Amino acid sequence: MFDINLDPLINEIKKFNQSQQTIIALLQEQNQLLKEKK
Repeated sequence: MFDINLDPLINEIKKFNQSQQTIIALLQEQNQLLKEKK
């Protein structure tokens, strides 16, 4: 087995995923607002 501690990497990936979720939510919100303008 590897002696490498993967926790820091896993934490970074989790943070990255949260950021992506936030971006997706914002884009969906923006999309909705654009649709309502028409």
